[in-house]
Amino acid sequence: MFVLMVNVALLSKRNVDHQHEHLDMVISSMHVHATHDTCVEAVIAKGPYDKLKVFCENTIAEKGVGCGEINYLPINEDK
Repeated sequence: MFVLMVNVALLSKRNVDHQHEHLDMVISSMHVHATHDTCVEAVIAKGPYDKLKVFCENTIAEKGVGCGEINYLPINEDK
């Protein structure tokens, strides 16, 4: 999961487009209007660490992202 602060209107569209390009990893996202000019986007994604790291870092590096944080939660799917 990562949370990012956004303050550019077109950034939301770029972010959605980026998520659609990675449907194999993105499970869910939530967009919250924090203030009139600032939004918070939380994305839950699942996949191999290396792919997730690139996906998250590229999202946070987008022009207009004020700050971002990546939180990894290891999941053991062995039963």
